[in-house]
Amino acid sequence: MRRSVCAVALFALAAGTAPAQAQSVGTSPEVPYVRRGLLIGFGVGGGNIQAECDTAEGNLCDEVLESGSVHFHVGGMLKPNLGIMLDVWPMVYHEDFLTIVHTITTGAVQLWVTPRLWLKGGLGVARAEFHWDGIFVEEDVQTDTVPAAMAAIGYEFLVKRNFVMDVGFRAGTGNYEDDGAKGHSFALEVGFNWY
Repeated sequence: MRRSVCAVALFALAAGTAPAQAQSVGTSPEVPYVRRGLLIGFGVGGGNIQAECDTAEGNLCDEVLESGSVHFHVGGMLKPNLGIMLDVWPMVYHEDFLTIVHTITTGAVQLWVTPRLWLKGGLGVARAEFHWDGIFVEEDVQTDTVPAAMAAIGYEFLVKRNFVMDVGFRAGTGNYEDDGAKGHSFALEVGFNWY
């Protein structure tokens, strides 16, 4: 996970040092475009997922699993600094025969508190999937769909007229009450967005 986080950070730093002319398309260097209409995008990066358990049962409880992260969102702008969207965020852990996917899907609101700095929050559902593909045994287990919440913060480091790249940190939790556990996801991502 350290390698993926370092790669994301280096990529963001390299892209952020691009010439100012490439970042500013409009009349103002701080606001080179007006966000309006449809917004669509995705992000990729790395982080971890973790199961927080009330009981000692389960060998995955309280372990931090380094995972790949990707999210997709689509929605619309209500104002130039306020958008609503559907945000789907799966994180994937894979090692040997075991694959775990923790997906948080929310209806989210994104607010730009400055021309480039944004905050996002959403409420929705989460689901975890476990796949064991061993030599003699193959098994798939899925949890119920449970309530979830997600929050994120990010900064746009490359801005063109209809395209933006940003770097963001996101965190989310699914509340698996029947199993006495909470599923946490944390990720650092580079995002690609179109308006």
